[in-house]
Amino acid sequence: MEKTLIKLAASRGNKILPILQHVLSNNGNLYATDLGMWLSTPTTLPDGVYETTELAKASLTKASPAVSTDHVIDDFPMPHEMPLVFKHTNFDSKKVSFALHAMGKNDMRCQLNGLCFDLAKGSVIATDGHRLVLSPCFDSIADGGQYIVPSEAITLAVKLGFHSVSFTTDRATFRKEGSKDVINTKLIDRVFPDYTRVIPDYRTTTPLPGLYEAIKPIKAMKRALKLKNSPLLFDDSKIVLYDDKKTVSDWPLNGAAPFPIAFQSQYITDAIETLGPDAVISFGDKNSSIRIDANGIIAVIMPVRL
Repeated sequence: MEKTLIKLAASRGNKILPILQHVLSNNGNLYATDLGMWLSTPTTLPDGVYETTELAKASLTKASPAVSTDHVIDDFPMPHEMPLVFKHTNFDSKKVSFALHAMGKNDMRCQLNGLCFDLAKGSVIATDGHRLVLSPCFDSIADGGQYIVPSEAITLAVKLGFHSVSFTTDRATFRKEGSKDVINTKLIDRVFPDYTRVIPDYRTTTPLPGLYEAIKPIKAMKRALKLKNSPLLFDDSKIVLYDDKKTVSDWPLNGAAPFPIAFQSQYITDAIETLGPDAVISFGDKNSSIRIDANGIIAVIMPVRL
C-alpha cells in the first residue's frame, strides 16, 4: 500500500499545489491525496511532510528520508472530518471486478465515469452508454440508495483487495479486514442512469459452444493488426472480424445468431472473457442489444452498423 500511496503523490504534483507531490506522516499514518481521493497506511516515519523522491531514495538506500523544509504538517490538505456513516456493506471484490471494464472513460456525462453501488439491489453497475454490466456482490440494504464511486478509486480498491465500504452523503471509505489501510474518496454527485430500462427481458438458457474459445484468437488477430474499433459480426454459421468494412478473418460458429448482427469486438471480448465459458447470449432483434448472463451477472451490449 505504501508504494501505491507514494505513486499517487508522485503523479499528482502540479505548479499550483506542489504539496500534492508530497506525502504526510502524522500520528502513525502516511497520507497522500489528489484532492479527490485520500490514501492512508500505517507508518513508522516521524511526523512531517516528505517529498516522494526522498522516500523513493530512502527505500533503495535503507536510509531515513529527510523531512521537507518547504512545507509543514498544517499545509497538507486533509479530508473534512468524516460525518456520520449512513450506509455500510461488505462486498465481493472479485465480483465487483467483473463490472470495471464497462465504466466510462473521460465521458462528459461524469456519472458514467464510475461504478454505481445500488445498495437496495445488492449490486454494482457500470455503463459507458454503449454497454452495461450488473454484478450482484453484496447483501441488499432496504432503502439503501445509490452511490457512484469514481473509477480510479474503485479500481484501486479492487486491485488492493479492499472488501468493505462505508458511505456518507458525499464520500466513500474503503477498508479491508486485518489492515489499517484506508481509501477515502469523494463520490460523483450525479444521478446514475435508470439501468433497469436497458436490460432486456428476453433470455435463453443454452451457452453458445465455441464462442469462449474463439475470444483468444480474435484478440491475438486484433493485436497483430493493431485493430481498435473493429466490429464483430455474428450470423447463423460464423463470427466475422471486420476492419473498415473489409473481412479480416472469420471463425466457424454454428448458430452464432438467428440473424446477422454486429458489435464492437472489444465489448464482446471483454464480456465473454470476464464471464467465462458459461456465458449465455440472448438475442432480441437485429436492432436490439444482446443480453449476456453468467452466474447472476448480466452484461448488455448495443449493436453497431457495418
